[in-house]
Amino acid sequence: MNSTSRKSHVHPLVFCFFMILYLAGTQAYAARGDQYWVAQAGVMNVDVNDATPLYAVGTYYGYGINNRISLEGEMISTIEGGEYKDGDIDGRFEFVTLATYGVYRFPFSRYTYLKGKLGLLFEQVTTYEVVENTGTSLDFAAGVGFGWALRSGMTFEFEASQLEATVTYFSLGTHIAF
Repeated sequence: MNSTSRKSHVHPLVFCFFMILYLAGTQAYAARGDQYWVAQAGVMNVDVNDATPLYAVGTYYGYGINNRISLEGEMISTIEGGEYKDGDIDGRFEFVTLATYGVYRFPFSRYTYLKGKLGLLFEQVTTYEVVENTGTSLDFAAGVGFGWALRSGMTFEFEASQLEATVTYFSLGTHIAF
């Protein structure tokens, strides 16, 4: 994609950051052990062909087994980025992932916790070079995170997830409990 042909818009990551701040300020704190929904935005770093970072949005639903162990289903889709050079050919790629995780939260205090997750990830990668090419894979994924409840109506969660050997996803999300 030729970068000179792009229209100037608000950067997608800036938009997503403010969307998350808005959601966090207006929704209830998700008590661990309950059902919860999380909206997230983040950056994927891909260690292949000097690729540019991918900006992504995602969501996941969680169901608490108890106040420390839960199951999560997650979906992530890239919205921009992923340009690379393969020899003389310029290309771009996109990711869509679906994953299920077993999650453990270790509370530091009443307002903070660490999070670890391990699960199974299905991904679809589409590359655009001369022609469009789509591939899928199924693999294990893992991540760690940190959660912080600023007040009863504002909970943030930062995560770093290894989606595959060459893809790391850093995200910020906010909880919505129900």
